[in-house]
Amino acid sequence: AGEATEWLVSYPTLAPHLAPYLEPHHKILVIGCGNSDLSTRLYDDGFRNITSMDISPVVIQQMKEKFGNCTEMRWDVEDVMAMSYPDNSFDVVVDKSLMDCIFHCGKHEEKVAGMLPELHRVLKKGTGIAIFLTTQGPDQVMPFLEDTNCGVWSTEQAYLTVAVDCEGRVPKNAFSVLNDILPSAALSKAFRFYFCHAVANSDIAH
Repeated sequence: AGEATEWLVSYPTLAPHLAPYLEPHHKILVIGCGNSDLSTRLYDDGFRNITSMDISPVVIQQMKEKFGNCTEMRWDVEDVMAMSYPDNSFDVVVDKSLMDCIFHCGKHEEKVAGMLPELHRVLKKGTGIAIFLTTQGPDQVMPFLEDTNCGVWSTEQAYLTVAVDCEGRVPKNAFSVLNDILPSAALSKAFRFYFCHAVANSDIAH
């Protein structure tokens, strides 16, 4: 699989922000895993029930071969807009830059509106959470998260500004469409977390 490709930031920079939401017994789904070492470093930190998925059969085969020693980890070829997993399968979904890729690959409205209901479906309602790290601002992301056709979410946001991450890497990302208070010079170093709790449809206030 070659050297891992790390979009945005590397695992040591990300880990403290994930830690409050992860428990060793959790079933974790890493979407758009690519050949990042995010999944395997979570595994090394004691989170063993990890399913990593990507739409590319080539990259999934490479990761299976490279990390075959991680015997409790699954590597699946899946389309995030039409996954084969049963409802209420996972405690946590982690996305590090898939949302960015979708925003920059054309027809992003259709694709984000297809991804979010699927993530909501496979998360455990009431306790499940999807964690997105992205360059996309709330003007881009929140209209989807507030649309009940994309699932019912209770969302918190947080900033992460990184010039050089914990491994000495300068963050890299797809071209941003972030269009808010941040100056353009900061775009490559400024990210947002969206912590999205999956709410059961029956819990919607009427």
